[in-house]
Amino acid sequence: MEAIEKKLNRKLSAIERLRAQIQTAPAAIPAQASGSVATASVQEPGSVPASASGSRPASAGFAPLRKVSTAAGTAKWQELSADEVAARQRSNGYGVDLAFCIDLTGSMTAHIAAVKDKVQTIIDDCKAAMPDTTFHTSVVGYRDYGDGADHLVHINFTNHADQVKSFLLAQKATGGADAAEDVTGGLKIATELDWKAPNRFLFIIGDAPCHGSAYHTKAVGDDHPDGKPGMPNDPCEFMRRLQERKVQCFFLRINGTTDQMVGLLKAAYDVTPAPAGHEQRSMVTVDLAQQLKLNGESLAAAISHTVSSAIKSSVTASVAYRAASEMVAATPA
Repeated sequence: MEAIEKKLNRKLSAIERLRAQIQTAPAAIPAQASGSVATASVQEPGSVPASASGSRPASAGFAPLRKVSTAAGTAKWQELSADEVAARQRSNGYGVDLAFCIDLTGSMTAHIAAVKDKVQTIIDDCKAAMPDTTFHTSVVGYRDYGDGADHLVHINFTNHADQVKSFLLAQKATGGADAAEDVTGGLKIATELDWKAPNRFLFIIGDAPCHGSAYHTKAVGDDHPDGKPGMPNDPCEFMRRLQERKVQCFFLRINGTTDQMVGLLKAAYDVTPAPAGHEQRSMVTVDLAQQLKLNGESLAAAISHTVSSAIKSSVTASVAYRAASEMVAATPA
């Protein structure tokens, strides 16, 4: 272990030296060193003229470019769009996929508004602490079986926080006839999202349990205690899939009616083996009411603080875990 620690320290020192070189002497770094290098002096969108040899033009500076072939068989340099740059950066060690799975029924108005208002704050807070992070955000909303086209809605991962805010702005907290809701349908969609970044987070926010008598006490009204034919009825199955997809799951607790459900979901998630070579995850429950009581925060601030703190802590630990794993793999037996 001592030899591994020395190697890891040398690697971290080399990274810091390279970072210092980038900050003090960017011109000394070969343009071809990276597939896409971000810069503050990006050219106007469009094609950047190529030299006769097709080599990267000096005037391009550090704009993210790609080499493409023309119809005439020559090469030219073309600037990547902001979305293309974000897509490439998404796969690096600090890429973050952040998803919310939210109950959109009538009692959740304040929580929906809190997420909408704080999505950008959460991203900015994390990026301030970890400048290399690249965020893609998604929202899954669930109501109940009888809510028609609005029963299940979602927006897949995007690097545009304003799109997420617009999606949430269009959602009205309505529906949900009995007390239990279709949490299971929401979790199913969450497993099917376009998860790609190495750091994956799902925050489940709801004030009612799913259908199925095993998931709540008799005091909870449930018109479908045995589930609904033709609909997914096993939420634990989707928690197992989320573990297999390397998604770190959090449940933001609002009241005690969800405790029995959360206990079963956590058990299914925690015992499912992580994919080979990846860390085992444990579902985390955060009591929002307790956060409000202890810190005197508003609901929006409590959600923002909880989510950003969890992401910063998990990303830091995950990057360290991967670096250590790479060192172990590279060390001769």
